[in-house]
Amino acid sequence: MANYRFPSEHWWPDITSLADSFIDFVNQQTNGNAITLEKKSLEEVKDVYYQNLIPFKKKFYGKNQVGEPPYLDVHKVIALYIKAFLTISPFYLKHEVSLLDILRHRHVNQNNLTEVQLYPNEFFAMKLMDLILISWNESKTPICMEKNEKEWFIGLLNQFRLDIDKLDVLSLASIIYYIEDKYLGSKVKKNQVGAE
Repeated sequence: MANYRFPSEHWWPDITSLADSFIDFVNQQTNGNAITLEKKSLEEVKDVYYQNLIPFKKKFYGKNQVGEPPYLDVHKVIALYIKAFLTISPFYLKHEVSLLDILRHRHVNQNNLTEVQLYPNEFFAMKLMDLILISWNESKTPICMEKNEKEWFIGLLNQFRLDIDKLDVLSLASIIYYIEDKYLGSKVKKNQVGAE
């Protein structure tokens, strides 16, 4: 049995597999501007997650907690994973032009790029949330968010990526709970047992 630093670390092979299939899926639909993933950065995500997990649990459960803090619910775990992915941002356009140039409309026609190519880390964070929630709820179908809610969520994740200090884990966990409740709540019986 492997020695894990935190319970959800055993998910890591599935997360790595999701990252690889995400890259393949996006790049099959590209117009010459492929996205790629830096494997070394992907491993850093795990370290950042762990570095955020311990202080968050201490802060969330307070100084007076005796012994090990209880498990966090799955929504907070997902929010911490999203924070780690947005902090490291391991996905990027495989192009010599920087994202800053793209956003400033220099050298690259933004119309030639899909939203996923422009915001790969944000879209991957949403896919990761989807994977964990459907697995946790034993759902058979992925979450299919309404178009405007999906755009708002991606926009919110982008704002967090640009200024990670503004990402409040509890607020993001509440949004994730809302998404789960709206899109999976009526389909499956919820399991609110601790995750981390």
